[in-house]
Amino acid sequence: MTEHDLPMLHDWLNRPHIVEWWGGEDQRPTLDEVRQHYLPRTLGQESVTPYIAMLGEEPIGYAQSYVALGRARSVPAGTFQVGQGPKA
Repeated sequence: MTEHDLPMLHDWLNRPHIVEWWGGEDQRPTLDEVRQHYLPRTLGQESVTPYIAMLGEEPIGYAQSYVALGRARSVPAGTFQVGQGPKA
């Protein structure tokens, strides 16, 4: 995900079926709020890494990764494949 994707993410977060699950009408985020919350992630300034899921050339979803407990283990470069996690 890049800074360029933030307006699209703002649109997604304001869709009725998303608003329903994330706080209701009173919690709809503004574009500035989305930028403030997600821009540090896109710039690598936080431990959360955001992704835009693509189907061909079409963006279809948002995902993120982070270390839930402890710290990340060192994984040699090239051992991850999209959708498959680390190689055993």
